[in-house]
Amino acid sequence: MTGQHEKAKLAISKIYNTGSDKTKLENIFKAESAALGAPGDQDGEEGTGNVTMAQALCTNEKYTRSSWTAISIMAFQCLTGYYAIIAYSEVLLRDNFGEDASLTTR
Repeated sequence: MTGQHEKAKLAISKIYNTGSDKTKLENIFKAESAALGAPGDQDGEEGTGNVTMAQALCTNEKYTRSSWTAISIMAFQCLTGYYAIIAYSEVLLRDNFGEDASLTTR
């Protein structure tokens, strides 16, 4: 695992331009590991790598609210046609404001 950790730290140092600041590198590495659910003790909490669907949706309060919020947002976007509007917004704007209008989606 150490080889993988060293590769990850090398990538982090390139992305975040940590230079010779080892403390910054370690802090970013720990934060990324915790965000990705790496097993281990993070502030007294167990790793999040092995969460089941039942835990995420029903039984574990640590994940239930965020899981149902994400599902609700996805359902709302699908039911309201959000993606259709985004996909065709440039065509709609061009048709309504003309080819040389200064209002664009980009």
